[in-house]
Amino acid sequence: TPIASHAGAAADADVLAAQAGVAPALHSLDRPWTVRATRSQAATFSAWQRQARFGLLLWLLVAAVAMTAGVVATLRRNEMKRLRGLHQRLLQGVDEGLAGIDHEGLIRFANAAFARYVDSRPGDLLGSDLRTLVRWNASADGEADPVSGVLGASLPRYEGPCELGAGVRLRATITPTREQGVVTGALLAFADPLAGAGDAGNARSPADRLYRTLFDLSPDGVLIVDLDSELPLAFNPSATRLLGHDGDAFARMKVRDHEANPAPMDTIRNIARVLAEGRVEFDTRYRRHDGSLCEVQVLAQTIEFGGRPALYWIFRDVTLHRRATSELREHAALMQALVDHLPLPMLVFEQRRLVLINARCQADLAAVEPGIDVEQWLGQACADASACAPFLMHWERLDASEDHQAGVELALRDKAGNPRIHDVHAARV
Repeated sequence: TPIASHAGAAADADVLAAQAGVAPALHSLDRPWTVRATRSQAATFSAWQRQARFGLLLWLLVAAVAMTAGVVATLRRNEMKRLRGLHQRLLQGVDEGLAGIDHEGLIRFANAAFARYVDSRPGDLLGSDLRTLVRWNASADGEADPVSGVLGASLPRYEGPCELGAGVRLRATITPTREQGVVTGALLAFADPLAGAGDAGNARSPADRLYRTLFDLSPDGVLIVDLDSELPLAFNPSATRLLGHDGDAFARMKVRDHEANPAPMDTIRNIARVLAEGRVEFDTRYRRHDGSLCEVQVLAQTIEFGGRPALYWIFRDVTLHRRATSELREHAALMQALVDHLPLPMLVFEQRRLVLINARCQADLAAVEPGIDVEQWLGQACADASACAPFLMHWERLDASEDHQAGVELALRDKAGNPRIHDVHAARV
């Protein structure tokens, strides 16, 4: 037993014989001892059974992770389909020509109305420089090229006449888009062709028509609420559709009338928060016309409407989202319970970062903190630095191939800091 312990090898109960050869310079301990161990046939079969059980448990875990990933991917696909559908409706459902450009002035999207002005198709315009398609008239802002002015942040916004295609005169609005305060592109809206210079003042602003279109086609319920009466001064079709009321009935209902809680104090408190802070977000429950309840997320802020103060009130039905989130939490709890009840230590890495440790691993091996990368984990847990290189080589193959599986022996430290030999298996999921 002392010989096996000094050599760092695990002494199993099924070892038949152990032969140790000691170099002549034993007392100086300047030469390594050698240990040779042989196992019985039963011990070999037992090791195979352990590996088979580990493989089965690993694939059960893979199935659980795949099921959870499938649910998440399905939810994301459905959300992307909804957003793409809304995007197409916004682009194709308006009469104005719409175009979006990036910070270099290249067209990233264009609708059919804009393509007709330049005698082209929307797909053919992608990647074109907008400044080669538009001719700008002299503006009061002194900018010969308003597109460059808006992208360069020298103009906060631009609205003025221009020409497209074969001399078609339009009135354009350029609104910059920002990310973290930096201009990353712009949205351009072109009004109907102007018959003459005298018609420019009578033409409806393209920005006004665009905002009205966005108001009507928004999938969320949007209301303009009068502060005195709490009645809606304006509302979009989605507001009536989400709550199941007709337009006349909805126009006679106060905001507090939609609350599932009969006590109006919550609505009064939320309105007071809007007046005090200017903009608030909160969650509540609304009652539909058929009596069913829905979870809604509300965003409210103060605005001026028709020369008097009002509330801009947006509510979104998040019932299905909350239900899906609850199901995802249940799947995550199920996966955690499955991992924790595995009879073998297990760790899960995501993008080389440790994200999950099961209970058996915490009980048997040295304590490690989530968030460390695989190299740091090896440095803290592995007692034999020479075995880390082959393991990392297998790890690189796992990153390159989904079918590759790694299986090596590592001396990992236990709670007391003593090295113990483990068969470490790794697979990509």
